[in-house]
Amino acid sequence: MLPKLVVMVAGLATVTASGCLSSEWTSHNGFCYWKSPSRATWQAAETACENLDLRAHLASVRDLDENAFLKEHMGAYNTWIGLNDLAQEGHYVWTDGTSTSFYLWAPGQPNNSDNQDCIDIWDTAVGEWNDAKCEENLPYICKMPEA
Repeated sequence: MLPKLVVMVAGLATVTASGCLSSEWTSHNGFCYWKSPSRATWQAAETACENLDLRAHLASVRDLDENAFLKEHMGAYNTWIGLNDLAQEGHYVWTDGTSTSFYLWAPGQPNNSDNQDCIDIWDTAVGEWNDAKCEENLPYICKMPEA
């Protein structure tokens, strides 16, 4: 019985005061964000987020405030987010099922040049979005609700 109790206590200790899994995650408006120190393809990045926690996905962006947070606090330039049109060209969906009512496309984007289906935040003044080839290796940001 004692080992189970120790595991439970250790599990509780991994949630920070902000409700995030650890100090490596950043809290903002009820969500936790983590930027990977490495690069991955879009699908590998989504899988890596899910492997961190069942509630985690590549970041969805609900509004300009959240996009500005990602750009300023997460260093989200040329970084995968969860938006894609893999299932149907031109029909964009978030990996976490969030509604797709907000977009911040860079001028001329999305352009689907050479079959680009995955979205990253581009290195622009406001962190506009770009469609890119899903096979590119980019940094990525995971997002999940606070505990």
